[in-house]
Order: sequence, then structure tokens, then C-alpha cells
Amino acid sequence: MSVLKENVKKLKPVDRYCSILFDEISLSSGIQYTPATDVIDGFVDSGAYKNQSLADHALVFMVRGIRKKFKQPICYTFCQAATKQNELVEL
Repeated sequence: MSVLKENVKKLKPVDRYCSILFDEISLSSGIQYTPATDVIDGFVDSGAYKNQSLADHALVFMVRGIRKKFKQPICYTFCQAATKQNELVEL
């Protein structure tokens, strides 16, 4: 967010208008061990909660300029199936 904040400071005020978008994409489910962090990846993880279900979707939040052409992902989570409305509200 700090990089986005610094880049937006360089824009004219009228070019700072933006929208926040979200989209969910399908992933191939599977697990992977990362020795550097000693973590097994591939499970549902929203940042607020985790469980042992295999993730098969990613939910991505993005900032996109309205007048000026720019876009920046700001957050993503891994989920199983489509994200339910009550879970989306919490994010």
C-alpha cells in the first residue's frame, strides 16, 4: 500500500479517482511444501481464518484508476468454491 500511496501522490488530483474491484478465479487444488518457511501451502486461507480444506479458488482485490490507466492488486485470499456473501463482507 505504501508504494501505491507514493505513486498516487505524483498524479494530478483528477487522476487519483479509482475504484476497488474484486474477482474470483479458479485454481487447480493441490498442496506444496516450502522448506524455506517450513509451511505447507494449498489450503484455504483468508488471512483471518485458515482451515484444512484444499483451496481451489483465489479471491483478488484490486485498485483501478478511473481516468488514469493504472491497476494494482492489493489483497488476495485462497478459498474453496465460490466465496459466500457473509465471508465477503468480513473481508
